[in-house]
Amino acid sequence: MTTFPRLVRLFTNVRFRRLVVSGTTVVVGAGACAYYWPEIAFFGRTVGRATRTAFTVGLISLDYKRHFPRAVDLHPLGEEEWRRRRNKVHMRGAQRLLLLFQQNGGIYIKVGQHLAALEYILPPEYSSKMAVLQNAAPQSSLAEVAHVILDEFGCPMHKVFSTFDVTPIGAASLAQVHRAVLRDTGEEVAVKVQHRRLQSHMDSDMFVIATAVKVVRRIFPEFDLNWVAEEMKTNLPKELDFVHEGHNSERLLKNLQHYGRTSLSGPGTVVRIPKVHWDFTSKRVLTMEYLPGAKATDRRFMEQNSIDPHQVSSLITQVFSEMIFIHGFVHCDPHPGNLLVRPRPLSSGWSLFRLWRQPFELVVIDHGLYRELSDVFRHDFAGLWKSVLEADEVQMKHYAERLGGGDAHRLFSCILTQRSWQTISTGGLVAPRSASERAEILAKAPEYLGQVAELLARVPRQLLLVLKTNDLLRHLERALARPDEPSRTFTIMAHYCLDVVGDSFLRRCYLHLKLYLLDIYLRFLYKL
Repeated sequence: MTTFPRLVRLFTNVRFRRLVVSGTTVVVGAGACAYYWPEIAFFGRTVGRATRTAFTVGLISLDYKRHFPRAVDLHPLGEEEWRRRRNKVHMRGAQRLLLLFQQNGGIYIKVGQHLAALEYILPPEYSSKMAVLQNAAPQSSLAEVAHVILDEFGCPMHKVFSTFDVTPIGAASLAQVHRAVLRDTGEEVAVKVQHRRLQSHMDSDMFVIATAVKVVRRIFPEFDLNWVAEEMKTNLPKELDFVHEGHNSERLLKNLQHYGRTSLSGPGTVVRIPKVHWDFTSKRVLTMEYLPGAKATDRRFMEQNSIDPHQVSSLITQVFSEMIFIHGFVHCDPHPGNLLVRPRPLSSGWSLFRLWRQPFELVVIDHGLYRELSDVFRHDFAGLWKSVLEADEVQMKHYAERLGGGDAHRLFSCILTQRSWQTISTGGLVAPRSASERAEILAKAPEYLGQVAELLARVPRQLLLVLKTNDLLRHLERALARPDEPSRTFTIMAHYCLDVVGDSFLRRCYLHLKLYLLDIYLRFLYKL
């Protein structure tokens, strides 16, 4: 009888009621936090990434506003000091941007890799700093990889693969690749697994990046990079769908299936596209044939295996020229890590192939980013290239206008070839790029940044990725050639342009013969 009154007095005690309410609140709050922790953690990461981006963009913009010398400062400062100050601001901005991309990872790494290829629009400090991201992508742990495979296939990793290498053979901004062996067939395969949290952050990251680009444009109206954000928003969902990538690879294999007997690079060369294992492929996991090889810029590997770098360069140019001008279906990410070279064993017995250097296979991987080109675009783009190669300024202007370049045909041609107008106008594209020409291009590039950005903002969207592909191919060519060597790239491309542009049959035959004779001369002169 005495217990009940005590309980009544206890519950009517103000301090006790406060203690009960506080304890209940803590317990319920802790339970809610535990239940909703994934969402809370995701929100925290999203806010952190956005805040870091806003702070970095603001810091870079403020630095440019306060310390970047303007054109009117050239005379009082003197040219040398003026350039030194500009370069210092560019370098600080590039370092801050690189740190942002590395800290945020994921899609930000992809943006940095794209910026690294924009030498014709960004100051060299930015393109050189961003180049670090080509080989510095973050890696997912094996536990995260196993989690993705479990989500996609509904069974643990060891049920699908009898062996699975812990260390990836390649890691990129969107995914990483592991060597494995299929449990059912015992076949050695390469397994591409998307980074686990990538898709969850994609929409918020793209919104933040697009907003940052718009802010930069408002602060610096002459510097319009909206097209970069728009292209990424369009293409990223396709790159993140590995089923789509598998279909792209099969379509390319069909387009290039005639390679294998002879080519402009010499007999015995083959283009290989890894076969897709569809039973073990999903939106976030791609299982394909394992075809090991060295990067297309690894000259030491080529020397060790008696592979001629010039033949490699020629075959790459031939393959991508056919993609652009003949099929209109273009692999738009041909950086060295996506083009592998491996020796191809010769058949036993005597063969005419033995009169040549060791034949090789070119392996094309990473088929997530492609662009389809319309017939009208292919014709106009081929016409522009043909007019550039022939130094025909009237036709250059005609085709540049058709492609959205307006009257900026000279600038357009320089972007396309990465050569000076003096070289283009005198028909000197085949000649090697001299140190003085390179210095001239680098010195004048800052003066044309605004014009280049404006030009790229108004050209057709299908041209943007083709220009990116073109830039990466020029990088590859320079990496595989000696500085004093002439370029066979332009003569090879010219053959394909002639097949597209509607000249008469006899004129095409004459021009093809002229190009073949020029190519033979270059081979003889530099012993290709």
